[in-house]
Amino acid sequence: MENEKVINEELTTPQPSEGTQEATPVEESVAPEPGSKTDSALLLKSLKEEREKRRILEQEKQELELRLEESSALSDEDISDEAKVLKKEISTLKGEVTSIREEKEFDRLCVLYPILKDKVEEFNEYRQSEHPKAKIGSVAKLYLADNGFFDAPRPGLEKSTGGDKTVTKTGMSFADAEVLRKTDWRRYQKEVIGTGIKLV
Repeated sequence: MENEKVINEELTTPQPSEGTQEATPVEESVAPEPGSKTDSALLLKSLKEEREKRRILEQEKQELELRLEESSALSDEDISDEAKVLKKEISTLKGEVTSIREEKEFDRLCVLYPILKDKVEEFNEYRQSEHPKAKIGSVAKLYLADNGFFDAPRPGLEKSTGGDKTVTKTGMSFADAEVLRKTDWRRYQKEVIGTGIKLV
């Protein structure tokens, strides 16, 4: 035990290579402390990546739903010609009803948020690319918030609701001082004359 050497070095694993190379120390990336401000470019990059992943997953989901419908649907030979016509008419009517509902909802939103009237094309593009399955009202709020048109007032201190605040006068009225002087002279001397209470 007396002849043992203690070496305080960083352990490295030998790597097979043709020549001898010096081991480079591994750089540790320092994570930002909790509460530190994250770079806005990094936040924007991660947001775009997340939206792209979501868009891809939604497309895959739609493709799987279409495959499921095709596999579970009856073959064309099993369905009569009348049923085919009716099915086609039903699908067109469903499309028309949904478009009418969306137009009605969009008109209502234009009354609430007049800026949407000027940005119809941008809004529709945003809706199709970012949130195709979401309700139009929710997408409108998101669109306005993302583009800075919808700035909700920040909560702060509450407004006072007690009415006008008048400062109450401290001291003793002349009438109270007169009553005190007539009824209790010693207290009158002590409070009014001695301590200098102001007469109001």
